[in-house]
Amino acid sequence: NPRAKGSFSTASVHMEQMDLVNVQGNFDYKDDIVNLHNATAGVYGGTVGASGRINVASKVFDFRLNGSGINSTSMTNTKITGPLSFSVRANGAGDPAEASADGSFIVGKGNFNGIPFNSITGDFVKSGSSINFSDVVVNTLAGSVRTNAAVDSNGKIKFENIDITNASGESAKEAVKEKIDEEVQKGKEKLSKALKKIF
Repeated sequence: NPRAKGSFSTASVHMEQMDLVNVQGNFDYKDDIVNLHNATAGVYGGTVGASGRINVASKVFDFRLNGSGINSTSMTNTKITGPLSFSVRANGAGDPAEASADGSFIVGKGNFNGIPFNSITGDFVKSGSSINFSDVVVNTLAGSVRTNAAVDSNGKIKFENIDITNASGESAKEAVKEKIDEEVQKGKEKLSKALKKIF
C-alpha cells in the first residue's frame, strides 16, 4: 500500500466561493486516508486553521476548524460587522455543503444595521441546509439579548425564547412590570388625595 507524508503551501486557493491566501500545512497518506495537520490560511482579513481526515475512496471526512479576526460581513453575507472567531467540527461524505457541523462563535465589537453591540456569542448545529443556533447572546451598552434561532433551507430565520436584560442585570420583563406597578401606585395615590379633598 502506498504511503506519503509531507507539507504543502500555495499563495492562493479558491474554494467554496472563498479566496484563501497563504495556504500551508502538513499531511500524511495511508490506506486511502489523508490526514491533515495544522493547516492554516488567510481569509476575509483573518485566519482559519484545520485538522482532520478524509477517505479519498469513500469521500467521508471529519475536520476540526477554527477561525479568528475574520470580517463577519464577508464571511456570513449579512449586515453584521465586527471580527468573527469560531470553532467548528464538521463531518460528512461527498458534498461539503451537506456536511453536519457543530460549534461556537463570537463576533467582537461591531454593529448590525447601524445598531452597535459589544459582542455576539452563541453555539450552533448544522444539519444539511438547516442551522439551529442556541444560547445566542447579544451584548450592548444598554444590556443583553439572549435567544435561540433556527435557519431553514430557504434562509428564513425564526427566533425563539427571547430574553432581554438591562445593563444592571435585571430582566427587562420584570423592569417593565415594576414600572407599570409604580405608575399604577402613583395613580392610586393621586385618586386617594382627590377623593379626600371632595369628601
